[in-house]
Amino acid sequence: MEKILIVTPFFKPNIGGCETFAEDLAKALSKKYIVHICTIKWHKPILWEGLNFRKAFVLFWKLAWPLYKLNRKYKYQKIYALGFIPALLCIFFNIKFSIIMLALYDFKKPNLFTWVLNKAQKIFVEGQRGKQD
Repeated sequence: MEKILIVTPFFKPNIGGCETFAEDLAKALSKKYIVHICTIKWHKPILWEGLNFRKAFVLFWKLAWPLYKLNRKYKYQKIYALGFIPALLCIFFNIKFSIIMLALYDFKKPNLFTWVLNKAQKIFVEGQRGKQD
C-alpha cells in the first residue's frame, strides 16, 4: 500500500480551521493509503493569532527534525505540505511535494511565496479567491 506524508504544524490537540482540515484530510486519505503525519508535539493547545517571523522560525525548526527522520525512515509516494513553512522545509531537504494553501497571501508580484509555489509539483487552494491569488 502506498504511503503518504502530511507535513503540518497545525494538528490536534490544537483547534482551528487548519487543524480540522488536516485531520479530515488524513482520515479521507487513510481509506486508500497509509498516512503519516509530521507535526509538532505541542505541550499545550495553541491558539494562533497571526504568524510573525519569530513564530515562523520556531515552526520551521520544530518541524525540521521530525520531517528529516520520517523522510529517511520511509519511502513516501506523495507528500503534502500544508502551508508555507512545511513547503520551505520540503525544499530545504530537497523533497518533492504538493502544497495545500489554507491562507490567502495577496500576491502582487513575484516574491519568496511565488518561488516556493513554483517548487511544488501541485498547488491546491481554497475557492476562487485562492485560485486568483
